[in-house]
Amino acid sequence: MARAKVLKRKSFFVDERALARARKVLGAASDAEAIRLSVERMAEMEEFWRQEVEQRLGRPRVWAGPRRRSAAGAAGPPKRFVIR
Repeated sequence: MARAKVLKRKSFFVDERALARARKVLGAASDAEAIRLSVERMAEMEEFWRQEVEQRLGRPRVWAGPRRRSAAGAAGPPKRFVIR
């Protein structure tokens, strides 16, 4: 028998417009379902892009995580991956 997902209660401040858009796009019945689906899809996309980078470079690389913006702000859009 498959093991059920373990859910943990969290409390967040969320932009109502963004949440309504997510519910509509994802076809979620509730706000909680929209948040769960959004987080799950984001995790899947990050894993996908890490695999793409590894495949394109031909060997596994260390992913250092997202870059932090400096106090003055970053010039241009933030980079998705930092390859060492």
